Amino acid sequence: MLQALINFLTLQVTSEHPMVYWALGAVWLILLIAAFDSLRRIKVRSGAKFAWAVLILLIPIIGLGLYSLRCFIKSDWTFIRPYFTSVKMAKKIR
Repeated sequence: MLQALINFLTLQVTSEHPMVYWALGAVWLILLIAAFDSLRRIKVRSGAKFAWAVLILLIPIIGLGLYSLRCFIKSDWTFIRPYFTSVKMAKKIR
């Protein structure tokens, strides 16, 4: 068990489970499709869209991570507000 953990932490997972790369590739492909679909729908300049697309394609893992972080920061979180406000504050808002 310890050797399997060491192999995983040192990125030598193929010696234990060769299907890990297929699973990681499938997850990466799904994230890539979702990122480009999201990129197609956002309202920014064409130059910015092109820059994000180039970043995602040239530096796949870092590009997807940065784009996901950008979407997380810029998203609309107002739908969560009722779950994190008190009843007293909700009455004041209404």
